[in-house]
Parts: sequence; structure tokens; C-alpha cells
Amino acid sequence: MTRFRMKPLHSLILLVAPLGLGLSMPSCPGQEAVQQELSQVQSRSQENEKKLQALTAQVASMDKDLTEARTLLAQVSQTVLAQKSTLEQMDASMKELAERVDRASSKNAPAKKKK
Repeated sequence: MTRFRMKPLHSLILLVAPLGLGLSMPSCPGQEAVQQELSQVQSRSQENEKKLQALTAQVASMDKDLTEARTLLAQVSQTVLAQKSTLEQMDASMKELAERVDRASSKNAPAKKKK
């Protein structure tokens, strides 16, 4: 019967002993250093989060600008193509006009007399 009573007492001591040791010890030797390093890591993490948010905002702004530039480039391309065809028509008209002037001047030019 004594053996049965010792088993729960023994289990209770095994459970309470680590708890008592943990409460009685002031702290682990490197706990403050680890806590300080953890605090620094958290601080750097927060700074990096702020930098990431700023960069994300910049990328969004640049994306908007790029989209606008692409739209404007398409409009400029269409305008240039329209002007190109107009310039080609003007060039053809000028060549035709120059040919007419040459033909008219050759008809109206006095014939050279033969000696």
C-alpha cells in the first residue's frame, strides 16, 4: 500500500520541481542579450516594412506613368502615320506639279535656230 501512495507523490514532485526551479532562477545568462537582439530584429523588420510600403507606392506610381506613356505613344504613332501619308501625297503632288511646269516651259521655250 505504501508503494501506491508514493507513486502520486513522486509524480507530483517531478511535475512541481521544474516549475519551482524556473521560478527560483532569476534568468538565463544570455536571456537579456537574446531579448535585445530580438528587439533589434523586430525594429529592423518594421523599418523594412515601411521601406517596402514606400517602394510599393513608387512602383504603383511608375506603373501608372508607364501606362499613360504607352497610351500617349500610341496616339503619337497614329499622328505620325497620318502625317506620313499626307506628306507622301504632298510630295507626289509637288513632283507632278514640277513635271507640268517642265512640260509647259519646254513647249513655250523658243526653238533654237539652226545656222
